[in-house]
Amino acid sequence: MISSEKPQNAIVIAVLVVALISGASIYSTANYYSGTYILVRYLDVEMVGLEITNMNTTDLDVNPIISLSFRFEAPSVAAGEARLSSFRCTVLLNGDELSYISLKKTIPQDRRTLTSTYNETFTVSEVIDTNIDKWTIYNASQSGEWFFLIEMMYFYYVFESRAVSFRPMTYDSVGFIT
Repeated sequence: MISSEKPQNAIVIAVLVVALISGASIYSTANYYSGTYILVRYLDVEMVGLEITNMNTTDLDVNPIISLSFRFEAPSVAAGEARLSSFRCTVLLNGDELSYISLKKTIPQDRRTLTSTYNETFTVSEVIDTNIDKWTIYNASQSGEWFFLIEMMYFYYVFESRAVSFRPMTYDSVGFIT
């Protein structure tokens, strides 16, 4: 017994039980919040595909198509989650920006929740239909030099917030990734 009085013993035991429950709750909450930040901070985003198809350097009426694929793989954490919303890309080819294309992808609703088991690949593609961007591609084809610089930015939400956060990424490639 802690004390000779039963009411005092009951109070002490009640305080200890509340302290244990509170401690477990704080641990669980801290684990969830830190896990969420680890997920978005260490999310591995790898460019796994880069190609230009439907290219005809002798016929300007044929519109090439550029496609980029990215694999999103989350680190292993005990708890936490975030939501991916979209990503967008800017493409430079041999130092010239393909400026008239819009490479944007909205992540489907059923594939947005980011947890430690997340491993998804998304492809974004666009038809290149302006002569300026076509000439950039045709010049690269004629020179045989295909140096790409890809600037990608993905957007995400944490903790059911309405405020969007983003993370910029940069990739380079000499040639295509198929």
